[in-house]
Amino acid sequence: MEKNEETTKKDDIIKDEELVKNHLILIIDVNLLIWCEGVQIKFENNIMRSLKLHEFLKSVFQFIRFYCVMCNSERICIISTCSNNCKIIYENYISFAKNNLTENDFCSDTYDKLVNFINENKKEKMSESSLSSALTIALCYNNRIRNLYENINTRLFLLDISKSHYYTNQYTQLMNIAYNAKRNNIIIDVFSLNYKTQILEQICNITNGLYLDNTIFQSINPYGNIQDILTQTIIFWYLPSVNTRKYFSNTYLNEDTNIAVCTCHNKQIDIAYICSCCLAIYCSEKNLQTNKDRLSCAICKTRFTKSLLRNKHVSDLDFSFM
Repeated sequence: MEKNEETTKKDDIIKDEELVKNHLILIIDVNLLIWCEGVQIKFENNIMRSLKLHEFLKSVFQFIRFYCVMCNSERICIISTCSNNCKIIYENYISFAKNNLTENDFCSDTYDKLVNFINENKKEKMSESSLSSALTIALCYNNRIRNLYENINTRLFLLDISKSHYYTNQYTQLMNIAYNAKRNNIIIDVFSLNYKTQILEQICNITNGLYLDNTIFQSINPYGNIQDILTQTIIFWYLPSVNTRKYFSNTYLNEDTNIAVCTCHNKQIDIAYICSCCLAIYCSEKNLQTNKDRLSCAICKTRFTKSLLRNKHVSDLDFSFM
């Protein structure tokens, strides 16, 4: 009897390994400081409408419900991030039968955990979310899952509400994460609801992911339900798996270019000055605010070599980052 039980357990594990194909890691930016300021979306005829946090969360869970309908064998991991913290809210099979949960139990429990996470971190004063930490947790979690299951396809989907100048201080970490994901065949998709962020677009280009910003709404009638509009947009563009995207036309709206983005102004540049220590990219050897030559790197504080500072007057050097 014991041998029969062991064989049945092994058969169940083998069946699970055969069934598991796709793995979605959903990263939700719930930075309360930005949501308090308001996320403005421009629709047709330049009409601006404000997206509320509860509308955003309801659209996200509608997307999760549709994802659950696709296949009982797929897994999902939900990670929430804010200005100074990130946490795994849910991780398991999306099959309610496997988890002994109903759809309402799953959504209500996960929604409550997400709201509690927001309340725990609502006193944080930093405006920029800890995105690099959240993506690192996602890659570590994916590594653990890949050790349990073979032939699993992982996709990271980031719902971002950052401003255009954000993440410049996290540039080196984000690039390392992007190339690590590419090496492990992990696709990173990003939907920027607030502003277009070129660093995130560059990450999508590196990993062959899909990047969209809020300009996607400029051709949409502004007088509809904003929650329904957001839900339909997310489902249409991000619900299809990587294998099925090739059957859709106009899937990739952004050009597949890996143009360098400077850390000082977050702009695409053709000629760059690079720190040899942390690989931070600058568009000019001078600090445009002080109009003086850079003496050290603003990111890692490494002092530049003497050859770069040769024939420079002391009055022309910028000591503000020392």
